[in-house]
Amino acid sequence: MSAVKVFLIFLLSIFLAEASLAGFIPKAFEGDFEQIKKDRRGRDRTEPVKILYSTPQSIKMTTETKGLKTILVCNPEKTWIYNEGFGGEPGQVRVGDSAKYCYSQIFDVLARGLTDNKFYKVKNLSKHEFKLTFSKNATSRLGYDEVDIKFKSKPHEFSQIEHLVLINKDKSPVKLKLKKLQVVSKFDKETFVFQIPKGAETQQMN
Repeated sequence: MSAVKVFLIFLLSIFLAEASLAGFIPKAFEGDFEQIKKDRRGRDRTEPVKILYSTPQSIKMTTETKGLKTILVCNPEKTWIYNEGFGGEPGQVRVGDSAKYCYSQIFDVLARGLTDNKFYKVKNLSKHEFKLTFSKNATSRLGYDEVDIKFKSKPHEFSQIEHLVLINKDKSPVKLKLKKLQVVSKFDKETFVFQIPKGAETQQMN
């Protein structure tokens, strides 16, 4: 679940801006991202991430590690987390309530932009770089203490994100780079309903 949380937080972080919220957040987009983190030997490991997002609370994220895919799909009611099996095996699917497993509360927290609020304090590190330090309650909910965000240039909008670093003081930081982002008009509802592969093991997340 930690990887899922990483990508969800990245997804939400690209919406941060100095401008007001109204009219800024796209209703739907498709994006390619890159996650960079340390492996057990201390070497950088890079993994691709594909994200489809549509309001309200509809996300499909595909990550790939050592040739095996993990797919998270959620809509306002249900969340599926699918781990692809080895050698063409059907794999495993975990199913749960989106109120608990889609981490939708992060939208409400980070959509407040680059201004201090009850969830985090904002510090301007340089011309295009900011540090968000979460409150104790927000850290407990999100699993991270800080987020460093660097923009390519002004305006400081989602389209101008260069990278961000997710910081948990008990773990190695995770760097996330925005590679490509396209705003779209909408997705079909079926995009955010996962079709469980035949023969896949299904587990209920309580």
